[in-house]
Amino acid sequence: MALSIAVTREVLFAPARHVTLWALNPVYTATNANGMVMTVTETDGHGLGANRYTEWTGTWRRFRSADGGFTWQPANEAALHPLTAQHNKTHVGYEGPWAYWLEPQTGRLVGFHSTPDFSDDFQKSFSRFYYTISDDGGLTWDRSRRIVHSGDGCDQHRWMPGWDVDRHTAGFDQPHPVTLDDGTLVFGFTVRASRFVTRFFRGRWDKAADGMVWEASAGITVPATVSSIGPCEPDLLALGGKRLFTTMRTQGIPAKNVPTTRQCAVSEDGGRTWSQPEPLKYDDGSPVCVPAAISVFERDPASGRVFWFGNIQPGPVYGQIPRYPLTMAELDTKRLCILKDSVTVVQDLPPGAPRAGDPKKGELGRRYSNFGHYVDRKTDEFVLLVAEEPRLTWDDYWSDTIRFRIKLRG
Repeated sequence: MALSIAVTREVLFAPARHVTLWALNPVYTATNANGMVMTVTETDGHGLGANRYTEWTGTWRRFRSADGGFTWQPANEAALHPLTAQHNKTHVGYEGPWAYWLEPQTGRLVGFHSTPDFSDDFQKSFSRFYYTISDDGGLTWDRSRRIVHSGDGCDQHRWMPGWDVDRHTAGFDQPHPVTLDDGTLVFGFTVRASRFVTRFFRGRWDKAADGMVWEASAGITVPATVSSIGPCEPDLLALGGKRLFTTMRTQGIPAKNVPTTRQCAVSEDGGRTWSQPEPLKYDDGSPVCVPAAISVFERDPASGRVFWFGNIQPGPVYGQIPRYPLTMAELDTKRLCILKDSVTVVQDLPPGAPRAGDPKKGELGRRYSNFGHYVDRKTDEFVLLVAEEPRLTWDDYWSDTIRFRIKLRG
């Protein structure tokens, strides 16, 4: 049977016309305090429509909350990086929104982000990862430092094993950082070579260096018969000790009637190496049907139960849509499968909202995806911050940001 939940829906941001605000990567800035920080990306479609997305513009800003996420205000600092940049009138890059992590040993807040090495080739725009440290809960930040694998001859140029600066690009925008029992940070990212490869960085605080020491994982790939592009945009769940579970976005192959799947893998060594990926399944062995889109895990603090949030479909899909309804389901953390009877709709497609159709015609439909997420410390509610895009049509790109509060009833 479906989960018993109470859902509260409210408008968090109501931007100007043609604008959408994405509220991403919210975290608490201290172990026992109500301060929070997140990244808000502002995308302005200028009324140009989805087929001219390369001409959209945007920025990101840090937003802060002093009351546990009830209210949010932009930080008193400039929008540091553009999301898009123009060079010889060519769309050239995407700045990965900042993510954040509380370092358990020192209590410092670590911010990390991906930054493009701008060129005229859009696919060459992802190239470098950085991190920086805050001693005051995200009010101020120290210098940016490169994330470089420690050892194996890696340096600022070849910054992780297996990296080819001339052929590879890498990036993330929702890396889903987790903390292992020993205090190690693990976060996921995507490398693009001829196909996508999923990898992870492990980071540990080095007291002597007053900074982080980094280690890149082995890559996860899937056969070309499984996905047209390979695995990317991993979510991540810590299972205790050094054990980790991830599921990864993969896109199907419509021309060959190969459906989109969410591929999953397990690490027994803290994210250094991973099992051979296989499709995420229900407890009855049938596949979990989803579009190619981001999903997230959250653990209920009261019960320890784990829930997976995404866009679960009643049957196979072959691309990136539809991204409705917004759903949640329980993960069996022993068998690492979704409990089929637990699939529950949080938000279905409302009357009058655009439906998905032919993506070649721009009929992408309403999307409930790419949302910020956290668990409220006071109420134990799951909180999803969702850009309800588009409000009307993709030719008039414009969306409110909705805050869903989800409370388990039993």
